[in-house]
Amino acid sequence: MTPEHLYRLWRQEGGRITPQRRAVVETLAAAGGPRSAPELLETLQSAYPDLSADTVYRILDSCVRSGAAEVFHVPTRRADRYEWVDRPHHHCVCLGCGKVTCLPSCPVDQEREQRLLPAGFRTVRHEYQIFGYCGECQTMTAAPPAPADGEPADVSHTVPVGGSPTALADTSPVAPGPKADTAGVKSC
Repeated sequence: MTPEHLYRLWRQEGGRITPQRRAVVETLAAAGGPRSAPELLETLQSAYPDLSADTVYRILDSCVRSGAAEVFHVPTRRADRYEWVDRPHHHCVCLGCGKVTCLPSCPVDQEREQRLLPAGFRTVRHEYQIFGYCGECQTMTAAPPAPADGEPADVSHTVPVGGSPTALADTSPVAPGPKADTAGVKSC
């Protein structure tokens, strides 16, 4: 989605395009990766000294509701991260340094996912995040050990099975296995 497309949506809903809204949207869209509300506020504060954190969060929430941005939680960061949606994509998140890497494609078998959902449930979108430790953090610190063969890996989301949400595994962080093929992987 482009900022202009978002402005059209907001206008159709009766919203105004204020200079502050335009500044937050265009800064996030141009960021090239995830940013927190405090980071955006710091970037814009000199040009908009009266801009408040509350206003930035409200604008970001409007972006998320309109489908122009995603919000995701990085456990090692104090603030949620927001990213402009130029295409649907998913993330690997380092629990050590907070680095976010975009996956080149969706690793979820969408047919299987659909079979696991409650009857009549219509998916609008889904989010997929893998939490672990990047190569640099693994060499700098002692990351928690990887699960033994046959043990479940860390899964920080729930999947409805038989109509009720069921956690697939514990949520303790685990170190990734051997270095993955990073061809086509883009740093957010």
